[in-house]
Amino acid sequence: MPPYLARVSLLCVFSLARLAAAEAPPATGVWTSLTNPKGDKDFRLDRLPALFVPAGTPASPWLAPGPFTATWNGAFQLKERSRLSFSFSGRGSAKLTIGEKVVWEKSGDDLASLGESEMTRLNAGSQPFTLTYTAPATGDAQFRLYWKERAAFPRESVPPTAFAPGDAPAPEVTDRLLAREGRRLFGEHHCSKCHQPDKAFEPGSLPELTQDAPHLLAPGDRYQKEWLAAWLLDPAALKPSARMGQLLHNLPKEDASKAAADIAAFLSTQSIPGFLQAPPAASGPEALALGAHLFGTLGCIGCHTLPSDATPDPEGRRVPLAHVSEKWKDGALAAFLLNPARFHAWTRMPDFGFKPAEAAALAAWLQSESAKAPRPAPASPLPAGDAAKGRELVKSLNCAACHPGAEAPEKNPAPTLATIFKSDWTAKGCAAPADKAGKAPLMHINETDRAALAAFAKAGPASLLRDTAAEFAERQVKTLQCNVCHNRDAGFSLLDGLSPSAAHLIDEKRIVSHVDQSRPQLTYIGEMLQPAYLATVLAGQPDGSTARVRPWLASRMPKFVSRAAALARGLTTQHGVNPAEPAPKPGSDPALATVGQQLAAKDGFSCVTCHAVGKDAAVAAFEVEGVNLSLAKTRLREEYYKRWMWDPARITPATKMTRFTPTEGASSRPELNADIQAQYQALWEWMLK
Repeated sequence: MPPYLARVSLLCVFSLARLAAAEAPPATGVWTSLTNPKGDKDFRLDRLPALFVPAGTPASPWLAPGPFTATWNGAFQLKERSRLSFSFSGRGSAKLTIGEKVVWEKSGDDLASLGESEMTRLNAGSQPFTLTYTAPATGDAQFRLYWKERAAFPRESVPPTAFAPGDAPAPEVTDRLLAREGRRLFGEHHCSKCHQPDKAFEPGSLPELTQDAPHLLAPGDRYQKEWLAAWLLDPAALKPSARMGQLLHNLPKEDASKAAADIAAFLSTQSIPGFLQAPPAASGPEALALGAHLFGTLGCIGCHTLPSDATPDPEGRRVPLAHVSEKWKDGALAAFLLNPARFHAWTRMPDFGFKPAEAAALAAWLQSESAKAPRPAPASPLPAGDAAKGRELVKSLNCAACHPGAEAPEKNPAPTLATIFKSDWTAKGCAAPADKAGKAPLMHINETDRAALAAFAKAGPASLLRDTAAEFAERQVKTLQCNVCHNRDAGFSLLDGLSPSAAHLIDEKRIVSHVDQSRPQLTYIGEMLQPAYLATVLAGQPDGSTARVRPWLASRMPKFVSRAAALARGLTTQHGVNPAEPAPKPGSDPALATVGQQLAAKDGFSCVTCHAVGKDAAVAAFEVEGVNLSLAKTRLREEYYKRWMWDPARITPATKMTRFTPTEGASSRPELNADIQAQYQALWEWMLK
């Protein structure tokens, strides 16, 4: 394994689908129940007891907008005996009970101003608690829970890793978790595209309902005819995680093959001269070496199997690449890598901001390697296709329901949304087992997914009309597989166990291998970054380029433009932070900023040793490099900055960042009367200049 990989810290994230099926208990989180004055109820698993619900929006898809009460049940997980005080921030009413004791109870429009509880002694281990929050009658609802141990750390929001959900949930909670997973599957499989509502979904509905499948503009310029036919016959055979079902499964085998050939023939005729805009083709050992290196360093192995490996990965649901050479026409793969969202705005494929030469090199390597993958001989050759018949099939099968660019039938052949919610989804239709699917598409879902969809059907369609930013973000973290590259809460990145299989592809000479290559964790991302900056990280710079906050990393943060704003908003609200929170104003105390500059200097805390400042490079970033400090004023929230400075290893145990906070007594620096908190404020004022 290359040396830099050995220093990358990674994690596994709990699967909500498995939780819904009660297959495995979650490691962290709290059970949440929500109610409103009308008697509506909802249950879910939250990462932590925090929320921000803008006025006029729902706290849950199963609750109408308006006042609500949230009750979180779980346990604090303490490594050692502690003396803690607790406090709140936000607006509304809240009560924290630990064991049988009410520890803190307050109400008001500014909970943070109402002080903190007395110190409570808690033993090591699991300490059960109940936290109840009631939103104000009008305005935004906002809540965060804080704790403090004077000897160890100042007031901070209780970290997600400190919570455990405790005992298994009651049956009604399990049923709702299962229905919530079914709702996610319903949205991501585009079910409402065929089963349409009586009127269009309005803003605020489940966002996935408006997402389209790939556009069918000029497929003949992109895909090979034989691959198109194979995909139409059985998408899951080529891609185990495919959301598209088998449309021809109810036909006899020969008829299905002929129909697939006809559709493929028609799609292959759809071409626009000069449309592809592919970069110049790459060839030769140097290009192939660059392509292999990119595959290895960007963590592609986390979401894909090696292109030379035809073995499926149904458990990991990684997308196989063994058919790349059969799928793409010349130049089309490189064009796709340059802009994955061009024909599919909601694609799960990350945009790494490749340069044309990089896209061409990676495409060349993928096609070269996939040609080496073993393939079984086809059962029968592809029959000749009739493009005219294929056009009529595309229309009659209602491909236009999901795919823009296709011709729609005069009448939608599928039953309406209201109709299907009156039926038994396990008895017939798309969600039923194969022998009961009938003429409906045969969806490749397992029994866990089928049970979740059935639970959602039983719960009814009302929740489709509402969604929350926090829940959208949690679904997208799962959909985009953020846990492949990033640590989050109590898990490890999946890439840790997979990267050795791609280590041989990496060229160490192309990497700044002496600098730590650890990727940032996601545990605190919503309270760490300013909301507007977080959206920029996810979408790239305004000019479309990808931000490289850590340019020394061999890996890259890709962009997900279509999701960026909503995902940033949701990650922020998960921590109870207002996504409309204004950015900090420029420093207002020049004298204090001058002290901060002195503290940052090499003869102060020596921040400039590892951190660049504007165009001034770090003085000596030998083993670790830090983010450019000039970015702090647009990047960090002040609250998080001070939490980090107090004890960096408390947030990221493997960090190389020095702790300057003295264990006891005064700061090692004399400035500002050796008051470490005042010194941290001075550094902040300097960075805001």
